[in-house]
Amino acid sequence: MSTDEFNPYHAPAADLDPDADSYGSEETRPVPFEDLAAEPRFWPRIWAMFGLLFRNPMELVDRVPVTQSLTAPWRFLIVLGIPVYLFWLGILALMFFVGMMASLEHASKNAPPTWLFAFLPLAFLVLLPLIQFVGMLFVGLLNHGLLWLWGGLRQGRDLNTTLRTCGYLLAFFSLVSWIPFIGSIALLAAPAALGVSLARLHRTDTWRGVCAAYTPLLFCCCGYALFFLAMMVLGATGVLGK
Repeated sequence: MSTDEFNPYHAPAADLDPDADSYGSEETRPVPFEDLAAEPRFWPRIWAMFGLLFRNPMELVDRVPVTQSLTAPWRFLIVLGIPVYLFWLGILALMFFVGMMASLEHASKNAPPTWLFAFLPLAFLVLLPLIQFVGMLFVGLLNHGLLWLWGGLRQGRDLNTTLRTCGYLLAFFSLVSWIPFIGSIALLAAPAALGVSLARLHRTDTWRGVCAAYTPLLFCCCGYALFFLAMMVLGATGVLGK
């Protein structure tokens, strides 16, 4: 009996190509911003991030752990933070104009020098990327710790995945955070998106990720409520009026 003949009792064998590049499959490709093989140009990779976000956000989440670099989400955060920088640059320019007019009208030895107001936009430009990186680390560490407290890190990925996820989410959030009303809605919806994403990546229950993401907001609300309650109690007892 020839070995080439069909044998119905033979175990099926997968037709695998040992030379195939697994990096080229859709399941293992990085996020579009880091996928230089698919698109080497910079701005098209930015638009591809938004395209994948609106087309299939869960696929975007699944691609985050493919690479390990923390500078990629940081750079993406810096790029999407340009409108925020321009907004605050306009505020600082207005402060510079008002300060310069005030210093010319009321010149005194105690008035701050004019060059100081001109130095503020440059200092803000230098410090903003550093502030964004520190913010990405802080939010990532905080949410990773809270997810651990809610029992969501038993069979998931490492801290690097949480940091990268928070970096990309902060980038999308920073793009709309400064817009009136829309920024408030994004502030309430962002923890839900982060919680679902972390739960999916760390292979845990969705409610654990959502609860971990909303815990800081809940603490802030409780803190404000206790502060106003304390002020009301002190005002009612007359302590503040003395």
